[in-house]
Amino acid sequence: MKVSLFSSILLFFLLSLPLSRGLGAWQTISDVQFFSNDRPALIVTQQPDELHDQYFCQIFSVDLQSKIAKPLFSSLKECQHPRWSPNGEAIAFIALKEGVYHLYLSSAKGEKVRPLFQASRDVQTFSWSPDGQTIAFVMRHPFLPIDSLWTISVKENSFPRAITSNYCVRALSDFHSPREEFSWAPDGKKIVFAYSPSASLDDLYVKSSLAIVEVESLKISLLPKKALHQSSPFYSPDGKWIAFLLSTPPSYAFNRRIAFISTDTSQFRVLPATFNEGADLFSPMLLGWTKDSSHLIVFEPYKTHGHFVFMPIAKEGLPRSFFLRQGAMQSPSLSNNKEWIGFTFQSSNRPVEAYFTSLSKLKAKQFTALHRHLLPRKKSKTTLVNWKSADGVKIQGILTYPQCYQKGSTYPLVLMIHGGPMTLFDQSFIGTSSFYCLQKLSQKGCFTLRPNPRGSSGYGKVFRTLNVNDWGGKECLDLLTGIDALIKKKLVDPTKLAVMGWSYGAYLAACLICQTDRFKAAVLGAGFYHIKSFASSTDLKRFVPSYLDGWQKNELLYQQRSPLCQSVKIKTPCLLLHGTDDLRVLPIQSKKLQQELKRQKKRVKLILIDEMGHGPHKPSIYRQIQQETWSWLEAALLE
Repeated sequence: MKVSLFSSILLFFLLSLPLSRGLGAWQTISDVQFFSNDRPALIVTQQPDELHDQYFCQIFSVDLQSKIAKPLFSSLKECQHPRWSPNGEAIAFIALKEGVYHLYLSSAKGEKVRPLFQASRDVQTFSWSPDGQTIAFVMRHPFLPIDSLWTISVKENSFPRAITSNYCVRALSDFHSPREEFSWAPDGKKIVFAYSPSASLDDLYVKSSLAIVEVESLKISLLPKKALHQSSPFYSPDGKWIAFLLSTPPSYAFNRRIAFISTDTSQFRVLPATFNEGADLFSPMLLGWTKDSSHLIVFEPYKTHGHFVFMPIAKEGLPRSFFLRQGAMQSPSLSNNKEWIGFTFQSSNRPVEAYFTSLSKLKAKQFTALHRHLLPRKKSKTTLVNWKSADGVKIQGILTYPQCYQKGSTYPLVLMIHGGPMTLFDQSFIGTSSFYCLQKLSQKGCFTLRPNPRGSSGYGKVFRTLNVNDWGGKECLDLLTGIDALIKKKLVDPTKLAVMGWSYGAYLAACLICQTDRFKAAVLGAGFYHIKSFASSTDLKRFVPSYLDGWQKNELLYQQRSPLCQSVKIKTPCLLLHGTDDLRVLPIQSKKLQQELKRQKKRVKLILIDEMGHGPHKPSIYRQIQQETWSWLEAALLE
């Protein structure tokens, strides 16, 4: 059983964190664990702790009939990753104690809580054995800079046992989100796991292999290498197959396919491509097998919402899909008995709640009501808009209207650009707190346009790779033609335009203002503006070459598409935001652009935020970014 945090982990574009704790707060749900329709469900909410200036996670048990959510393990900090035992009589979870994430066990009602052992290093992720007597988990090796696979009995006074030592088992992905990259055999005697050459994120996304360890003897067998990247393995319930993801060639932009191999390795097959085909963070999320081992269950983006795909392993079978319209599905998980799927759902005007569906009927049912008393009294109209770019490519975006909108009047527009570039804007609730200030801009009388230009996920591999060797090129036309379409409809005042973005979104916004002076203000967060220096300094060394080849092959393109090299063309006032601890994009990128614009006597403001990495992680930092962003935009658009 696996969980995907999906867009909640993607700080490339940072869309949703809660506003405040307690009454009047929008909460986020990052994990849904559904056992059966006659047992409570488990969810994890994310909330701010204003006193300690941090966000924390809490586990709730939810009664399916009353929808009442009861907090569990309140005496512990940062409780997360709850998992039912196979028989539903116990809950295992991870919680923070004295600066270390420990593995805990409790009864099904959240009583009799105890740590399984005294951890000296963080427990990262775990999985119950089929008989419920043992838990396998990933923890750092005591002497090597790698993560190892361990097992421990659930009996009291047990001690953990390392079952791998020379393999770097995959566990945490970007921004420390958990990945259960291992699976128990149905008889509990073996575990298949994914491993990479090192714990670096570059290896995590591009290089990965599969192996099987025998739990008692610790004998390890390598599975055949069918691709440079093989990950997310799952044993089938009948024990005959192992499903996994593979990528050929491995790349940040290209594809992940679903494959399976027989346990005796005599048979191997790659399944037909899914709609999106995936790319690193947005790869198809393999949730597991159906109970009869006939289908694989996949979750992936589908335009501005997610969908489940049930893929038959028989060649003559046809896949079927399930999704909810007018909103975004996220955080899916498959129940232990493989009869239910839990997930979250939200829409532009409805905050997130938890849902479930049976695999037999595929009819979604909401089982939380965290926000029933907090629904917005006055809603901001949000619609999907479509247009054709300059070369005829179809582009889709999400348009939020001003709350004061009156037909026949025109209003300011803020263009928002997501990061990645392979991420996307989905139909998430606009009331959640973010530096994009969606709700506030609507209340203050502005349109906001969130486009998914070429290079975005959710629209298939061909669309996602249209910006290969063309960063800052036709993507900019996708964005400008979207604005022109709104101006043509007499919705937007062409003299009151602003643009903002984070990470790659900031880069693309900088490219835009090098090409046009239409924008009255720009807010650029954690962006890179000189491609060559970014490529050599980022913690993802293979990222830029996977899109633009190497510097030696594409020297002219690297220079032409670097806003720092074209800064003389920039006339738009720029607010630059950057974290001092950013390792993805070093703050020198923003410093250099600020220095150059200042030398040219352009209007520019740089704010370096202490203790922030590639995205905000504290309530105070979110507030600072929101305040600075709003102040900059208000001065340009509303005065």
